[in-house]
Amino acid sequence: ILDGVVWGLPKTDFNTFPKTFKVDSAEYTTAQIIEGTHDKIKILKWAPQQSILHHPSTKMFLSHGGLDSIYESANAGVPILVLPFLADQPRNGVLVSENGIGDYIDWDTMSESKVYQKFVKLLDPNNLELKSKVKQMQIITKFSSKRKTMAAELIETYAYSAKACRQFNTPKPFEPPCEVLPFLPLDKKISSVKANLIDVYIIGALILITTIFSVIYFTYYLLRVLVHLSRNKQKQQ
Repeated sequence: ILDGVVWGLPKTDFNTFPKTFKVDSAEYTTAQIIEGTHDKIKILKWAPQQSILHHPSTKMFLSHGGLDSIYESANAGVPILVLPFLADQPRNGVLVSENGIGDYIDWDTMSESKVYQKFVKLLDPNNLELKSKVKQMQIITKFSSKRKTMAAELIETYAYSAKACRQFNTPKPFEPPCEVLPFLPLDKKISSVKANLIDVYIIGALILITTIFSVIYFTYYLLRVLVHLSRNKQKQQ
């Protein structure tokens, strides 16, 4: 399906179009396409893009490179060929190519053969690397799309939690409300002394100092005993 390319066609002067065109030696008339009688090509003022992208017959998406279209295509697991026109579309096309989920057409170097090669590459059923990248991105986008629902559920959880706990815990100024407490990290629930293990360090330091002084005292005491014994021995001699 073509996005951003066909959307502007309803206001196009179709007299400027060629009357016929050939594909694989088969000749088609432009009138068939314009009148909507062609069996494979349809020009619509509006199309259900997501439904079309999720249809099993959709093998590739030729898009102008809008972010919404790229996201919808990735979510549907369909490779993208970007034909950018303006704004962020050229950059989006490069990102599509770099992430391995499609390719883009460069207006400055575009030629019929290059465009054909890009179509062949993206439509190749044996392009396993492309399929793998597209599948990976589809999984990621489906997971990311759940964030809105997760956010709504989180707000609802807070609301019900507040209703239950505030019956006996009135919120106090500059303190987190009771419904938030279960979700706070441990360092936010306890004093900064405990959170930073200052009490542990103090106890450790005291133990270390006590040990050092004990060793010094024991050494001093032992030396005194040895000196005393030595003097007694000398006197006896």
